[in-house]
Amino acid sequence: MKDRFIRAYRAFNAPIPKMETRNQYESWWSKPGPELNDSWIEKFCAFHQIPPLQFISCYKNRETIQKSKHLKTVFFSGEHLQDRFKEYDDHMIGQVDYSIGFDKLEHPNYLRFPLWLLYFTAPNTKNPGKDFVAAFSRKWTSDRPFFCSQISSHDERGNGRGLRTSCSSALAEIGEVLNVGRLLNNSKILQEKYHNNPHYFLRDCRFNICLENSYAPGYVTEKIFRPLLCGAIPIYWGDPNPESNIIKPNSFLRYDSENPESLIKAVRDLEENEGLRSDFIHQNKIQEGAADWINEKHHTLADELRNLQ
Repeated sequence: MKDRFIRAYRAFNAPIPKMETRNQYESWWSKPGPELNDSWIEKFCAFHQIPPLQFISCYKNRETIQKSKHLKTVFFSGEHLQDRFKEYDDHMIGQVDYSIGFDKLEHPNYLRFPLWLLYFTAPNTKNPGKDFVAAFSRKWTSDRPFFCSQISSHDERGNGRGLRTSCSSALAEIGEVLNVGRLLNNSKILQEKYHNNPHYFLRDCRFNICLENSYAPGYVTEKIFRPLLCGAIPIYWGDPNPESNIIKPNSFLRYDSENPESLIKAVRDLEENEGLRSDFIHQNKIQEGAADWINEKHHTLADELRNLQ
């Protein structure tokens, strides 16, 4: 018994073995470990047989970044750099070998590859666009137990600060808005019933507030795609034409803080008329060329990274 206790104690206090990744990461949003080893970028580079690279993001002081002496360097961020990370708003173009972001820039060493592609397209398949369209084309029922939800952690960043709170308050005139994130939290149902799985939760919501932190052309995150994937009606604020190559403009509702009555009327009409709501949910939400656009993005990224060597 004593020997077993000693072995267990030593194992508990032993240092965690360092996990190697095929790429190096600097100023990244996640630390080395199982999560990074299993990340989208690691899988993408392995599948496309891309030689090791150093990926750099925006989460450290720029002056402290240590660039690799042996690997080609790639800057990648899904953040709105002009809002929170201004020292990186040039995407390090000219200081790294290649740059990736959401901005619509014209530069031979830059590719627009928005972060939502890492959420909803597979990194290790030959036809990610086909799989994406199939997932977002699923037919859903409009008969769901919950009126509206919001999964947000804050409302104080970017030029959209305060809008998530005001939108939730406006829709509370119609029914209960389940705020299940840290922001305005009034329910533990996401944790207690759905075990922190937002997709299962959104399948039971008729509407979902999915406002971006900031308004900027091209800045489209995963937020609008989550409710679309789950058959909930997105209530969106952000890019005036969010991914117009992918999403049809009539597949979501918009929030205008200067005219909240317009949204309230649209939501009330859909809420009170299940037939109208069913038609809205079952319409074709994805543009005809979406699969080709996604495949081209994947192939271009793979080619550009491979050609850095």
